[in-house]
Amino acid sequence: IPVLGFPDASGAVTEVMVDSTPQIARLESMFSERSLVPTDPAIADAAFPTASRVATTLARISSIEGGGFTKTDPRLDRTDMQFGFMPGLRKPDGSFINAGYGYTLAAMMLRPKSRGSVSLRDSDFRSAPRIHLNLLGDERDWDVLKKGLAISRRIFAHGPIADYVIEETLPGAHITSDEALDAMKAQLSGVVHHPVGT
Repeated sequence: IPVLGFPDASGAVTEVMVDSTPQIARLESMFSERSLVPTDPAIADAAFPTASRVATTLARISSIEGGGFTKTDPRLDRTDMQFGFMPGLRKPDGSFINAGYGYTLAAMMLRPKSRGSVSLRDSDFRSAPRIHLNLLGDERDWDVLKKGLAISRRIFAHGPIADYVIEETLPGAHITSDEALDAMKAQLSGVVHHPVGT
């Protein structure tokens, strides 16, 4: 399995393992060959030869074009973070922020500590159950997601892709303190269906 390394300011390297499936392995070429340059329409069209417009491009390609896995803490015995590299400027719920060229790197926590519950509403079997997801109910989960954001920022600050970063849209490069990120928790977090559970 290929491993990409991204240094932080201190020189410590975060290693991201790249899944061996062809689609996800494209991540390696994105960083080494500059094959995805969504900020320039002509280059973006060349990178996605099956489409000449953003709308048709997004309709014809997978929603996740690359990805990888890493540990947010080197002391962990296995990875706890998955990244999904997607064309388009997206919100955490997967919807698009606006039309135009851009990309999203979603940080997905693989082993949440928060636990919800499912219980009976009443004695009538036809009644819908009570479902309490309790998302981010354990503060450790939010801490892991903030570490995922920090790793995402390091990825885009190094290597060939750094040449094509114009601005960070969400949360925005000026949002750096824990307090500022905490205030945006609802805007920055969402739910995905597959990393854990059934």
